[in-house]
Amino acid sequence: MSGDKSTGGKKKRQAGSGPKPRLEQFITEGFFSQKRTIRAIVAHCKLKARNYKANELSGPLARLVRDNKLSRTTNAENQFEYIKK
Repeated sequence: MSGDKSTGGKKKRQAGSGPKPRLEQFITEGFFSQKRTIRAIVAHCKLKARNYKANELSGPLARLVRDNKLSRTTNAENQFEYIKK
């Protein structure tokens, strides 16, 4: 028999390795002290050696808005802009 029954055959992700903890780190660092579009956030992630697609960040960004950590508005190009509350 192959497989480890203790993990149920699934890989466990390292705590703090997903997009939400990374976005929370950016909040702490002051990245969201200015309005940022999702395109700017993706570019900043690449600078920090984390490659995320916009669709991978949209859910965690929405949760941060719901948790009152970020505020979201729409700009003239109908793009969402995120800023720290």
